Amino acid sequence: MIMTTTPNGTSTRLNDVMKVCVKLHKDIGLLEGKLNARNQTVRELTSRVEKLQTDKDGKEKELYQQVKQLEEKMTTHNHTIQSLVFKIQRLKRKKITRIPRALS
Repeated sequence: MIMTTTPNGTSTRLNDVMKVCVKLHKDIGLLEGKLNARNQTVRELTSRVEKLQTDKDGKEKELYQQVKQLEEKMTTHNHTIQSLVFKIQRLKRKKITRIPRALS
């Protein structure tokens, strides 16, 4: 390989290597910036997912409580209906054919 020298005494080959190194350094800096931005995005998305999971857990608990309350209401209504059915059956057994005016 023939090495030529520039007027200031450095070889052109060394200059070329230095240019490549400077370019690589800039490229590495850009890639690090992109990587940092992506890492920040991942952290933000992870935080959002965790918040959504927490919100979901809270909603599930709330819905579970609502279901429990509805089940209790249904039980109460079922007892009321069952009680009314027994009263009707008892009235039928007594063969009451007309309703007294005080009840109507």
